[in-house]
Amino acid sequence: MFHNMHSAQFYGGQYTNVGRDLKTINHYHTTLQETPSDPAVLKREAIKKLFEHIAPGAFHNSGERYDSPRCHPDTRKAILSKIMDWARGPHNLRLLMWIYGPAGSGKSAIMQTIAELCEEAGILGGSFFFFRTAGRRNIKNHLVATLTYQLTMRIPILCDYITPVIHNDPSIFSQTLDAQMKALIIDPMIAVLTAHPDLGNWRYIVLVDGLDECAPEDSHCEILTILSKTAFSPFQFIIASRPEYVIRNTFSLQFMVKQTEILALDNDYQPDNDIELFLRDRFNELRSSHPQGPYLPTYWPTRDSIYSLLRYSSGQFIYAATVIKFLDSPRHNPMKALDSILDARLSLKRSETPFAQLDSLYHYVLGAVRDTAKVLDILQCIMLVDDSGSTDDIEALLGYSPGECRTILCDMHSLLDIPDSSRSGKLRFYHTSLADFLRDPLRARHLYIPPQKSNAFIATCYAQNFSALIVTTNVYWILNTFTDHLSNSCWTDDLGYALGNFNILDYVTFNRFDCLEYHEHTYSALEKYYKWLYSQKLHSTSLQAARLYNTVVDHLDTWLSRALLHSKFSGNILFLIICAVKFGGRNYSLPAWLVSDVHSNVSDLYKETTDKDNASLKAAFFRAVEDVILDPHRSSFNAIEQMNIKSILLKLFCRNDAPDKDCVFGKYFAWLLEIMTSLLSKHDAAQDIAGLCLERLHHDTVPVHDDWMCTCALPYLIGSPYIKPCKLQEHSRCSYGTFSNCPDCKFTSLSAIKKDLLQFSIAVVDCVKRSGIKYETHNYGSCRDKPGSGLDHLCVFCRGREEFLKDESFEHRFKF
Repeated sequence: MFHNMHSAQFYGGQYTNVGRDLKTINHYHTTLQETPSDPAVLKREAIKKLFEHIAPGAFHNSGERYDSPRCHPDTRKAILSKIMDWARGPHNLRLLMWIYGPAGSGKSAIMQTIAELCEEAGILGGSFFFFRTAGRRNIKNHLVATLTYQLTMRIPILCDYITPVIHNDPSIFSQTLDAQMKALIIDPMIAVLTAHPDLGNWRYIVLVDGLDECAPEDSHCEILTILSKTAFSPFQFIIASRPEYVIRNTFSLQFMVKQTEILALDNDYQPDNDIELFLRDRFNELRSSHPQGPYLPTYWPTRDSIYSLLRYSSGQFIYAATVIKFLDSPRHNPMKALDSILDARLSLKRSETPFAQLDSLYHYVLGAVRDTAKVLDILQCIMLVDDSGSTDDIEALLGYSPGECRTILCDMHSLLDIPDSSRSGKLRFYHTSLADFLRDPLRARHLYIPPQKSNAFIATCYAQNFSALIVTTNVYWILNTFTDHLSNSCWTDDLGYALGNFNILDYVTFNRFDCLEYHEHTYSALEKYYKWLYSQKLHSTSLQAARLYNTVVDHLDTWLSRALLHSKFSGNILFLIICAVKFGGRNYSLPAWLVSDVHSNVSDLYKETTDKDNASLKAAFFRAVEDVILDPHRSSFNAIEQMNIKSILLKLFCRNDAPDKDCVFGKYFAWLLEIMTSLLSKHDAAQDIAGLCLERLHHDTVPVHDDWMCTCALPYLIGSPYIKPCKLQEHSRCSYGTFSNCPDCKFTSLSAIKKDLLQFSIAVVDCVKRSGIKYETHNYGSCRDKPGSGLDHLCVFCRGREEFLKDESFEHRFKF
């Protein structure tokens, strides 16, 4: 009964199937099977895909922000009242609000409180709290998807209009913010309002906090522009940020001025009164929460102490909040700690800077820790290493024992959120002003560490603890993160010593080379690694740098020799060639063998491919060869002392053993001529390359199909790089790209080809002359196999003469 039926629905009744399996269905509404076309299934799948691209930590109520700052009770009343009046205003003409103020002025606390008030009032549409050191919350990529997800939770009917967008175009999340906003929010919301006009009376407030913490800086204007386009009923947007240059300029544009309400966190709102209330309440809490609270005198803190803290705060809540957190530590006597903070003296010059007192506080806290050097090491990790902020990750990177990180940071709870052993999470700064302080040499002074030295320290830690790190983390990520930091490092003795005891090729395993993704990630890491080492060899004053480079090249030669014997490499010779020619290996017989003897694999270089990964690997190979050929400093490829790798590469470029129909040599011909001409004209007349040129001057000394100086194969191999548009391009007679019926296109392109061939041939002959080798000359054209057979078999010597440009037989014989 109902055999092979799908997606059947029954409404009422009883049905009995008589057979081997007796089943009775007696439901009012029973769905036998859900299918992918079921709207409910489609909706769940769409939400699932949407969720993959959001930043959950950016929500106002996310677990990642469990201890987020909010306005202290009975403070910020005037500001909160003004914002909420604007949010509830039924006839607002300005649907954007910009709240701005300096670091530490309480912007995030206000935004958190507003989010909670809007949620309580049922008008919160969504929120995104940017944070500089939090993954997914410090870039623009996840903004639109995160807001879309929250809106679908607030307005369920919106999901009906977003579902087909996601299913029809899964790439929507990789498109521009403007395209995402239009497809996921603007167009669906317009459709909802059209179908349900009554929803136009609703109100949804969307908050974006910390815009200045989104990287890169030029994304700020893009974000503000798309938010302004989306500011239509029922949406209103509140943006909070520091008044950075790009943000200020964007809000000053005419179209933004007309729709923006601006609120500055300045003295008009009397922040000192709120800060004083905050301080007095928190000092009262200290009496009951601190172990020494019962022993604190009733007069403490004195009125003068409170006023001093107010004066030092300069309207910044961050100063007062940091002082309280520091005093709250059970390791400190609150009275003595407060006296020490207030007694800290600033020089006259430093007291005039905007963050003088906050800087003084940071100096005091960091100066009070037991091991400042180790604390700074951990702070560098938090600031520089993406997605590695947990205590376990940092302990593995720094080589610490379990729990050591918390011990070192025991006096840093006033500045860092440090999860205890019972709570998972990442180490993070309570406020980004601490990172700003550490990055500014004028503010941090002796605590400042230049970025290149910081990266060198991180790279040193990776080299020293690589084996431990890859136990729990993807080796691709570790390799590339390590080499990213290395690329931005300066030379230090510690880094040199660590690299001397580290061999990156120990972690490039042979049994993974059947995976093209592994090739791509590994090649990227190795390229950065050898490029930095090569640069240090050339420019560093340390003798250790030159010795280190020689060591890693020896490692490379050993690794390449072992790799050749590994069976997994049978189909991946290309990766080996790249490593051999790009990274400076001295085993010259290896690339010679690869180029000269491995015909089946090398021929694949010239074949078209639809495989995206393989195509990118081939492109990387040709770039690597170009770098080696043109690099004048690559002393490991010395043409006089050793076999000339450049000659080998030229042979590789000019192979002609692939079928004509599959050969893509023509794509590289114009570029190849330019490279070889440059190489020959600048070369030091080495005997081997001059001899190679001489060998090719008369094509009859070698088989035609192996003669890379001969033009016999040109009609089939080149053409597309030289195709030029002509005046007749729009004319129906001109078939641009094939030259049929268009003599103008053909003449222009062939002239360009002949000029390049002339320059190349002149360079070849000049190289031979400079070498001192004697050779025989002959009259132009006498080298052809037969009179009138065309330019196909014209030698290099003839192509290096002016008569070549006027030789009309080329036009008759050449085909594209």
